[in-house]
Amino acid sequence: MHAAIALSLVMLFLSLPGTVLEAIQSGIAEIVGWQAELDNTSGLPTDKLVHILLFAWLAWSLLLGWPDRRFYGRIAAFLLFIALLSEGVQLLVPGRSADWLDVAADIVGAGFGLSGQHFLRVWRGKKKPG
Repeated sequence: MHAAIALSLVMLFLSLPGTVLEAIQSGIAEIVGWQAELDNTSGLPTDKLVHILLFAWLAWSLLLGWPDRRFYGRIAAFLLFIALLSEGVQLLVPGRSADWLDVAADIVGAGFGLSGQHFLRVWRGKKKPG
């Protein structure tokens, strides 16, 4: 169930029109007291960071539902499909564009999520009982 919610939210967020994303960013900026300007003058690729975080969360969530190691490859392939699909959808959404670097960021995020969940399981498995 957690994976379905994560997938739905990721696809929803990645397919929002550009004007809606700008409104959300402005609202968050006002709530937390940040400068309301939307231009990224820090030089940090915040768009790519969002992609990394979303796909790390999605990968983590999928592994919660399918913890067996034999599903890792299938989950990785599914995440690649979702990354490509989300960029394809963005071509159809006003104010959005597709970017191969977004796909790369999605893959990096998926790798973080899969690796993090795997290392957590290994660590838990090595802990000795009480």
